Amino acid sequence: MIEAQGGDPRVTEDPGSILPRATVVAPLLADRAGVLGAVDAEAIGMASSSLGAGRARKGERIDPAVGIVFRPKIGDRIDVSEPLGEIHARSREAAEEASARTLAALTVGEAPVEPPPLIHDWFPPDSNWAHGAMSYKSHSLVDPNNQKIEGLAVTSVINPRTTFRTAFMPTIAAVRRFTSDPILLSETAVPNQYDQLQQIKNAARHERIDYRVATAEKSGISSDKIDTITVAQALHWFDLDFFYDEAKRVLKPQGVLAVLGYNLLQIAPNIDNVINRFYEEIVGPYWPPERRVIEKGYAHLAFPFAEMHPPQFRMEAHWSLERLLGYLRTWSATQRFIA
Repeated sequence: MIEAQGGDPRVTEDPGSILPRATVVAPLLADRAGVLGAVDAEAIGMASSSLGAGRARKGERIDPAVGIVFRPKIGDRIDVSEPLGEIHARSREAAEEASARTLAALTVGEAPVEPPPLIHDWFPPDSNWAHGAMSYKSHSLVDPNNQKIEGLAVTSVINPRTTFRTAFMPTIAAVRRFTSDPILLSETAVPNQYDQLQQIKNAARHERIDYRVATAEKSGISSDKIDTITVAQALHWFDLDFFYDEAKRVLKPQGVLAVLGYNLLQIAPNIDNVINRFYEEIVGPYWPPERRVIEKGYAHLAFPFAEMHPPQFRMEAHWSLERLLGYLRTWSATQRFIA
């Protein structure tokens, strides 16, 4: 297979003699002792991408010599200065930065941790699941009287500081206007596949909702089929050139691509000041670079569509202090800070 695609089949036997080598190979040394309880794979992937092993935009060169080797498994006990793997980089500075980001992605504690199963579930070959028809738990978009519904399938919380631009969805939730036509909800694959699988299995079913999982850049949806596509808090993760081409392909001539994002919630000035300080100063260094794209409301991103002037969106909820703190703990930056 490798040879048929123009590659050198010797790479399977002796990759070191075929593939390029990094200028710097630095050991990844544990900075604390304990049991490895969790690994933020997305954060490590972003650290590897920053070395040159991935691209932020189409056309950028990928360096096959760089990357991160990480060997421990969930549940393993590690010691301070124990080698956990290697950082393959083009410079010592890049290796040090990737090492720090990788170590920040680890959750290490004292309590024993049961290693996760290698196989989470099994779907029979004749089931819909085996053919990729996966669902995402969502609210029904069909009203009790089967009245015509037009608009957006929004799968994220919209806070007072919502940003909005016309555009498509990984959450690609692609929604068709309908009377008797079906609705399509399509959710792109995310880093935590096991959690998504649980959402899929628990989803409330409706005969006129079609649930799928696909990438934003290759949805598998037929051309000229979709009235409205929403992208909820996700545009900054897409390969925009490919995604925009896909959006143009699946949208009808007057279709709408709606991009939504939310920033910090607002409660009261004295509480907001505390949350803002937590966001900026305490966990601020632990946000991925893409977070800044959300803060700017996607304003600086290329957007090859005619923009609309949306109405104001606002969602209000009454939360206890416990629930608010629980929400703050869900932030990826908070998780990295704790680790």
